[in-house]
Amino acid sequence: MESAEDIFGQIPEHLRLRRPLNIPKAILSEYELKKHVTELLSKNKNCEEYKNYLGGGCWQHYVPAVCKTIMERDEFLSAYVGEAFADHGKFQAQFEYASCIGELVDMDMVNTPTYDWAMACATTVRMASRMTGRSKALVAKSISPERLSCIKDYACSATPDIELVNYDPKSGLLDLNDLKDKLSEDVCVLYMENPNFFGVIERTDKR
Repeated sequence: MESAEDIFGQIPEHLRLRRPLNIPKAILSEYELKKHVTELLSKNKNCEEYKNYLGGGCWQHYVPAVCKTIMERDEFLSAYVGEAFADHGKFQAQFEYASCIGELVDMDMVNTPTYDWAMACATTVRMASRMTGRSKALVAKSISPERLSCIKDYACSATPDIELVNYDPKSGLLDLNDLKDKLSEDVCVLYMENPNFFGVIERTDKR
C-alpha cells in the first residue's frame, strides 16, 4: 500500500468526493470545543428551563450525585450484564452492600439490592399482600407495559391476584369510578405511577 488512496480503491469513482468537505476548521482545544457546542445548544430551549412530560418515562429525573460517583467506578463501567465470567466486581459490591444492610437491621440474611424500577414495584406489591394477608392488588392500567408485565410475572405463581384499574381514554387520568368499584376488603395495595405512562399527572381534584 503506497498511499491512503489505496485504502479506498474499491469505492467506485462516481461515489467519491473529489473536493474538501464544507465543514469548519478543527477545534483542537477541548475547552474551545465545549464553548462552541454550548453556544450552538443555547439556541434551543431545554428541559432545565421548561418542564416536559412526554410519557414513556421521558421527564425530568433528579439523580443524586452519589449515584454517578458509584456507577463510574471501573468495576461497574467494565461489567457486562451480571454473569460471573465478566462481572469485574459487581457481585462483590452487592455482597458488601447486603452485608451493610444486614448489620444495619441486625439480620443474618437479607435480599440482594433492587435491580430496577420494575423489580421494585413488583416486590412491593408482593410485600403488601404478605404483610396485610389480602389477596388482591389493584394496578393502574396506565403504567408502563414493561412494569405491568413484571408485576404479573411476580404474581403468577402466588398471591396477590392482579386487577387492572381503567383510565379515561380522553384525559389519560385514572378512572376514579372504576377504582371505587374495585376497592374491597381483599385489596392489599393500589399501584399507580405519577406522572403515568402517558405523561399525565394524576390528580384527585374535581375533573
